[in-house]
Amino acid sequence: MGELGWQIAHGPDIAPDTVASERDDYGQVVLERRLSDALGELNPTLPTSAIDDAYRKLIRPEGATLEARNQAFHRMLVNGVEVEYPDGDGRVRGGHVRVIDFTDHANNDWVAVNQFTITENKNTRRPDIVLFLNGLPLGIMELKNAADEDATVWSAFDQLQTYKAELPTLFSFNETLLVSDGVTARIGALTSGREWFKPWRTVTGEELAASTLTELQGIFDPRRFLAMIRHFIVFEDDGGGKIVKKVAGYHQYHAVRVAVSETLRAGISSGHLSNIISGKANPSPGVLKRLRAVLFQRSKSEERVMPAEVKVLGWRKGERSGMVVHAIRYDDTGRAYVTHMIKQGCSALLTRQEPAAV
Repeated sequence: MGELGWQIAHGPDIAPDTVASERDDYGQVVLERRLSDALGELNPTLPTSAIDDAYRKLIRPEGATLEARNQAFHRMLVNGVEVEYPDGDGRVRGGHVRVIDFTDHANNDWVAVNQFTITENKNTRRPDIVLFLNGLPLGIMELKNAADEDATVWSAFDQLQTYKAELPTLFSFNETLLVSDGVTARIGALTSGREWFKPWRTVTGEELAASTLTELQGIFDPRRFLAMIRHFIVFEDDGGGKIVKKVAGYHQYHAVRVAVSETLRAGISSGHLSNIISGKANPSPGVLKRLRAVLFQRSKSEERVMPAEVKVLGWRKGERSGMVVHAIRYDDTGRAYVTHMIKQGCSALLTRQEPAAV
């Protein structure tokens, strides 16, 4: 993690009642000074009252369940915290407080803490590694000793489930989870069962690798970690009112990034539309969010106004979800792009020359 650019801290060295303490008690899971400093630095034009309001909302996300609180927190993390504050004329203004600088990873505070002791509801636990971004505990790693025959990647998974039950405050801020037995590693999300904890088999997307370090280099490189948070995590209703959180797999992550690059290389054409959808019940995480963000960013930088057809179709039970984008010319480049996406794992990618409902 240090080689990837993270600061490294030993949990006991920053524990309460130490000289270098970064929290008041073991119940605090946010490194509050780091968070406060980051909010101030990322939002220099906003008044202190707005920063303080955002700070309070961030450390106490609302929701009746852990999953609901995690979803509310994720929205603030990605979109900024909505605040209101009085201006110089006494009028109330609205704005958003940035929590992360997604464009320049170096403007954020990165620290990995090992043996981070936490106490909640008389339960005291010590996750192996907690990853803090701007003071917020966004990643948790549980590691087992490869020399221990009884320690497996699934015993690490079970340990995380115990932590989730006993330390819900910590998990309300979580974005990614990693388990490892020292030989293999798997990555999942808050609600992922065993079947959805998957290995990350390639760093760059060009060749497969078997090393456990692939997960660290592939996900926790600061640039990729920011991209994963911003574009490749989705929340859904399972149809029964329960929130499910999903994180993209390595094949989806790399396929989407290549697709976006090819889309922009082909040029944004107002004459041809593409409906990008999945043939399954749910599109692969990241396709819609990543394309939407990049296309709107490009249109803004080129001072173009995107047509009304550019929109995300909301996910509703029993319907597919898709996105209509002015992005692909119906020529050799466009057809090559479609072929590439299908080979990379998109179960269906349909192109049409006329607008069509998905």
